[in-house]
Amino acid sequence: ATVSATSANAGATVTYNGDSAGNVALSLGENKVDIRIVSPGGFGQAVYRLAIIVPTPRPASVQAPPNGTYLLGDTLDFTVIYDHPVEVEGTPILPLFIGIGTKMAKFIGQPSGEREKLNFRYTVQPGDLDANGIGLDADIELGEDGSITALGKAVLLSLPAPPTLTNVLVNGLAPIIALTPSPISPTPGAVTVTVAATVSDKVPSNALAALKWAKGSHTVADFADSAFGTDIMATSTFQATENGIYTVYAADSTGNKKTETIEIANIVTGAPSIALSPSSTTLGNAAVDVTVTASVSGEDLGNELTALKWKKGSYTESDFAHPDFGTNILAESSFQAAENGIYTVYAADLAGNKTVETIEIKNIVT
Repeated sequence: ATVSATSANAGATVTYNGDSAGNVALSLGENKVDIRIVSPGGFGQAVYRLAIIVPTPRPASVQAPPNGTYLLGDTLDFTVIYDHPVEVEGTPILPLFIGIGTKMAKFIGQPSGEREKLNFRYTVQPGDLDANGIGLDADIELGEDGSITALGKAVLLSLPAPPTLTNVLVNGLAPIIALTPSPISPTPGAVTVTVAATVSDKVPSNALAALKWAKGSHTVADFADSAFGTDIMATSTFQATENGIYTVYAADSTGNKKTETIEIANIVTGAPSIALSPSSTTLGNAAVDVTVTASVSGEDLGNELTALKWKKGSYTESDFAHPDFGTNILAESSFQAAENGIYTVYAADLAGNKTVETIEIKNIVT
């Protein structure tokens, strides 16, 4: 504050707490200013005491969210209005009573040019439920790093009587989605995903209102378009025909929505590969050893070779369907051709993929 006094005697000097300019640093509460007037020559003086009272800011009112039911992900916005401007540092919190628990609305800023207002926000979390109206605690809390000050001094944190909040309801009980794939071992075909979606029985007359799936990773907002996704309310299953992420969306009759994802990674469609190498291709009168090198796709998914057989002649995969057809060489990966002709090697993997490869031996002369 700047204090200015004019002496009736033009030759007198005036000081304010010893300062001739009259600049007084103010703090909260009572600020005493001694105005000293000294006559010309210093023969007489008089002192007047001025008291400047700076009130400590205190919350004057609280603006609460409008009446209604707030669902999972909705925000509850509060504004605490002080009777004088304040400075805020860090993240003070506004304790809320939701159900039987205490939640924290965090400070999110002050409106531009309105330093007396403090905005707080709480986002409804999974499991929040209050059908009787939320409540406010009696005080703002500063938290670990927060401060609310005026002129460098702490201000009052006690809230005035809060507005009626009995009609501000919270329902964060979103549907629960469980996804079960079958089979889980490597497979050449589609994976059936069974969807178990349940809604909370803590909300009267609650029911499942929507159940959909879509390939890829999606959010609740993506399913806002009624044409997005495939409805499975009747079957609660869907077919994943290729590896990747799939998203399931569920909504209940109260308006709560939830998504859950599953990654399918056990579909293997590539057939085993077979390479056949004879021990000799030059003329000879002895049997030829044939080395068999077989590999499968999707080894990183747990796929492996389950059958490796050979038989003289030209055959197809279906010929090896009978378990006794052909000679098993899964352990040794080789066989001996005793005479010229075509030989067939058959391979199958854990996923169920099958293939055959032939080799013709024609260098045996007996």
